This record gives sequence, structure tokens and C-alpha cells, in this order.
Amino acid sequence: MPRTSTPQWEQSTLLDLWQRKEGFGTPVGCIATSFTFDSTFFEQECLARFLDIGADPEKEDRQYILEREEKLTKAFAAAFVDSRNVSARPSQRWVLLPISVRQAIQHSKVSLLAWSDLVRVIVSSANLTLPGYRTNLEYASVLDFQDGGALPIDVLTDVFEFLESVRAHSPGMNGSPDGPHGRCARFVKVLRKQVKDWGTSPWKAGEPKVHFVPVLPDGDGIIGQIDKRLWRGTGANLCQITSPFYDDGERPVELLNQLRTVTGRIGWREFQFVAPGEENPDGSYSLCLPAVIHENAVRLAEKDYPEAYRYFMRSPIQGDDRREIHAKGLWLERDNRALHIIGSSNFTHAGYGAGSVRNIEANVAFEIPKLDSAFAEGCRGLDDETDELDPEYDDVRFLTEPQRRTPDTLAFHPLPNAFGQALFTRVGDEPRLMLEIDPDYPLPFTISIIDVDGPIYTSAEWVADGRPAGIDIVLESSAPPSALLVTLQSDDESTTQCIWPVNAETLSVLPEPVELGSMTLDEILLVLTSDRPSARLPKKGDGGEPEPRDTTRNGRIDFLGKVDTRNHLIKRMRRVSRALAGATKKLSVRAYTTEDLRRRLFGPYGPVALAQAFVAEEQVHVGASLNSDLHGGAAFMIAEVIRAVRDADFRESESALGRSSVRSIVTEALRELHTLATGLPAPENLRAYVDEVLQEVAV
Repeated sequence: MPRTSTPQWEQSTLLDLWQRKEGFGTPVGCIATSFTFDSTFFEQECLARFLDIGADPEKEDRQYILEREEKLTKAFAAAFVDSRNVSARPSQRWVLLPISVRQAIQHSKVSLLAWSDLVRVIVSSANLTLPGYRTNLEYASVLDFQDGGALPIDVLTDVFEFLESVRAHSPGMNGSPDGPHGRCARFVKVLRKQVKDWGTSPWKAGEPKVHFVPVLPDGDGIIGQIDKRLWRGTGANLCQITSPFYDDGERPVELLNQLRTVTGRIGWREFQFVAPGEENPDGSYSLCLPAVIHENAVRLAEKDYPEAYRYFMRSPIQGDDRREIHAKGLWLERDNRALHIIGSSNFTHAGYGAGSVRNIEANVAFEIPKLDSAFAEGCRGLDDETDELDPEYDDVRFLTEPQRRTPDTLAFHPLPNAFGQALFTRVGDEPRLMLEIDPDYPLPFTISIIDVDGPIYTSAEWVADGRPAGIDIVLESSAPPSALLVTLQSDDESTTQCIWPVNAETLSVLPEPVELGSMTLDEILLVLTSDRPSARLPKKGDGGEPEPRDTTRNGRIDFLGKVDTRNHLIKRMRRVSRALAGATKKLSVRAYTTEDLRRRLFGPYGPVALAQAFVAEEQVHVGASLNSDLHGGAAFMIAEVIRAVRDADFRESESALGRSSVRSIVTEALRELHTLATGLPAPENLRAYVDEVLQEVAV
């Protein structure tokens, strides 16, 4: 897998490629595309590695949620998924966009992983599912970009433009700049700015070159790109095709004829096919390759056509989990050079972009100038575990019926394009859904919240309302729905069901997870004093409260013993000093969205929550004892919180969000802290200090 140095091949698990390593820097954000999709797998396996979440969601659910919320406050995440395979998801802090392609599918598998010092692009054949990442045999290409690296930034720019093109096939492109589309666009813009000044080394003579090779509904297909920019000089005389899926009927031969146009026109040609298959109990072989390809080869041979056809079977690996080949690739070779293309494209018209109906696909091409290089040998070695089958001697049973396809993760239909965005929002404290429906949509429908009985809206209500393009629905529950279930009725009265994913209009409208409700002062301090929240939060009812004060003398209760409270405030100050320093440090990290910055200040472990916890603790411990020496400590602590906020360096956030936006949000937080502290009593020896700090905020 190509890295930032000389390209090389190595075996690795796909999940390992998501893991942050030393030298990568801090997570900035990621966008991933997939055909089939497992949202829980994506969040708990892929995102957890990218964000460096240490808690196990199965064993430490509260700790996991704490880390997830903390990390997703600082980093952006999104998935672009074919519309028929979207599903409900655990958290709305990452964006899920359904992608609809007319008569085709979103089939690309690209993961753009951005850390502050390195941007990684994974282009593979693997869907974001457990089988794709754990059991199937897949190809993946890894491109690492960094300042001073070997890969040119132009290749990364091609990936940026591809992702923007994919996003254009999701409804709601003209929505709010703070909505899901706006957040995706802003993340890509931030990355462009991050890498624009990165220097790269020129391609070295004799080293492989890398190209990003997309397939889009309105662009050149793979064969067209080979002809125009990927292959120079006399056409290839060896062509190897790796694909588990093909078109039906005569179309595989038609596509092969198109591919023949970029091979040499004079002399001998050889076509090789690598396909899934296995040996049958009777000694015959079943090969997942259309019979028409071999039938065409026989006809050409009878005419002494200068072509040879060879077939290679890749058997599934047997074991606890059967491992099927799901890899896709194309190898072109002539003399001492080759072109190797791997990615998501099956050998179909839609996959290669060779017809009027084109999928969205993503591939990487490697120009290999020397076949005796280690990289070339590694590419060839991908198919070492294949068995060549010769139909003249072996009993080979080619496909005669349409073969299996990648199974959908859920048995749902793609949502019609007439249904636009579904957004969760709030008007005051009232939770609402904002839905977009094309006023010309003709068929009856009902909309319900997934896993909740009963519809929340029907086409009858919509018609009665005058077929509005925008629908505003008040929700009974404050918890945002992850997805809606749309039931459509056709003209023959049959019904189909579709998933309509719900995104947050802005991250600020999302309530805090119930697991993080009512965090204690100790828990807030625990988060703020750690670079990562790895110190384990106590479970609910697990002894998180402070130990009761010892009021005994020699084992007997001393009802008359005096308690010295003179040092309580000092001890509390020592206890929180590290937390305040941690708060300043966390606030100084660049925020890439206004919602991120707002949550750092107003979230469950931000400065405002910390100040509220100080007030709550004082009320619990002091109660009505207005003359206690401890009374008034909260005012002093809030003054220190104000100082911690004012000491934070927001210049990185200002460069990303604009100075006026950042100052407006920070000022709002300071005023909230000022309101909390105003009117609270303070110890006499600290009253002047507290008043001075509050006066600074007021000014």
C-alpha cells in the first residue's frame, strides 16, 4: 500500500489504517463513502480508532459516550452512503448523507482521514461493514499526504473535488451553512487551506506514479481516462481483470470490446480473468465468470484471432468465517511497464462508466515504469493464491444465471429524490422536525419514526396543508430521531419502505446524552485535568460521591468537636487549579465549527458547566449556614473560571471561523459566567479580587 515514501505493498487490516499514530497530530475530521453501510460498526470501530477513543462501548458505555462527545466536539465526521443502505445511527454528532444516483448507485469506498499533520486517503473495494473490513478479501490503496511528502497535493485535490461531486447527489445542497451540507463543505474548505502550502517532492525517475481515477455520472469512465491520461504510447498486450461481479447477458463481451480499444492494435493480446470460484465435490469447478466471455473466446479462437484467454480462480478461505473475494482490479502491461488500477469498480458498464448509466466509483491507478521493481512484484503477488483453470482439460462451469450481488444491509428501497432533507431542530425548547418534500410528488405516503409505533405525518395531512415544500412537525420527545421510516404506496396499492436519515440542523440543537446528565463536580474536573478522558468515570451509583467527613474521636462520635474550615477554600483551589489549566488548554485547540466552540464553552464539562457545579456544590455543603467560613467560595471559583477562559488562545479558532464569530461566542460565555457569579457572596479577603474580575467582564 503506497505510503509517503516509495510505494510499497504490505498486508494489513483495514481497521488499523484508521488508527492515529505518532506523528499524525490531532484528529481534524473525516469523510467516508460506502455502498452498504453499518452505522454502529462505522462509529464504534472506525471512528473510535480515528478519534483515539479508548473506552469499550460494550463494557463502559458511559465512558465511551463521554469520549465520543469530547472527541466529536473537536473533529468533524461524515458518511456518504447509497440511499438504499442508510440506517439509523447511534449518534447525530456525525453527518449521514444519503446519495441517490439516477438508475445507478453510489458504489465508491473512499475514506478521507485528516489529522493536523497528515491526511490519509484510503481507496478500496471494502464497504464500511463488518464483512467488508473483517472477512472479505479486499484490495485497498493508502495514500498519505504531509508537508514535504512524496505524493503531490494535486492528487489530494482530486479527492476533495470527488467528494464534493458525490455530496451533490444528496438532497439539501442549498441548505443552511450550519446544516449537514454546510458543515461538510466547511470541513473540505478547512482541509484545502491546511494543505495548500504543503511542499512535496517531484516524482522520482523510475518510481511509480499515482492517479486518482473516479467514475461519475457526468465524467469520463475508466477506459476513457486510460486513453486520455493514464497510458501513453502503444497499447497494452496483457490485460488482467479482477472482479467478483459482471453484467448480465451479452454485455460483458460488449464491455470487453470497449476495453480492447486501449490495447495494442497489432500483434498478440492476452486477457486474463481473476474471479471467485471453488471446487465442487464431483471434481468440477464453479467459476463466477459469465459463460459468454468464454463462448466469445472460443469463437475468436476458431477464427485464429490473435488473442488468448486465461482464467484464474480465487477460492474462498475456509474457517470460522468464510472469506469471499470482493476485490476489484485492472492490470495493463506491455514490455517493461504496467498500469495497475484498484478500487471499487466491478467489470460492469456502470462500474467502469462505459455506458449511459454510470455508478459513482473511486479507484487509484499506479503507473509502474519497471516490472522488475519490488512494487510491481507486490502488485503481481496479490493473485498468488489463485488456481489457473483450463477449460480444455478442467471441467469448468461458468455462470449462466445472474450471480449474487453484495447484499443490502437492510431490506429497504431507495428513497425517492422528491424527499429532501430531514432535519432535527429546536424552536426555543420545543424539539421539531423540518422535512422537505417536492410539492409535485404524486403517491400516498406515511412517515413514522423508526422503531416507534404510529405515523407522525401522512400524505393526507400534506395534501390538506396545500402540499408545502417544507413541513414543520413538533415532536413529543426531546430526543432527536436518528431516522424516519417512509412507507410509499404505488398505483397498484403495493407498499415499499424507505429509510430517511435525520441530521441535526446545527450541532447546538442536540441535547446532551442522558448518560452525561447531571455530571458532578468531580467528574467535570476529571475530564478537564486529562488530555483525553481516559481516567474512568464512576458508574451511576458506583461510589462517585465524596467520602463523609470523619467526625469521630477514638471511634466515638464527637458532637462537640470543632471543625477547622479555614483551609477548605485553599484545598479546593489546589484541587481545581489543574482543571482550570486543562480548560484553558482545551479551549485553545482550534475549533472548526461554531458549534464545536459553543459546546466547548457551554457543554457538560465546559467552563459554564464547571461554574454551575461550583454553585451546586456550595449549596449542598453549606445550605443555610450563611455564616460558614466556606460560604462564598463559588464566587471566587467562578472568577478563576473567567480568568481561565480569558487566558485561552483563540487565534487558531479565529483563523478557521473568523474573529468576530469567535469573540461573539466567547463573550456570550463570559457574560453567562458573570451572571452566575453576580450576587454570590465572596470571602472578605477575596471580595475585591472577585469584583475586579467581574468588572473586567462587564466592561
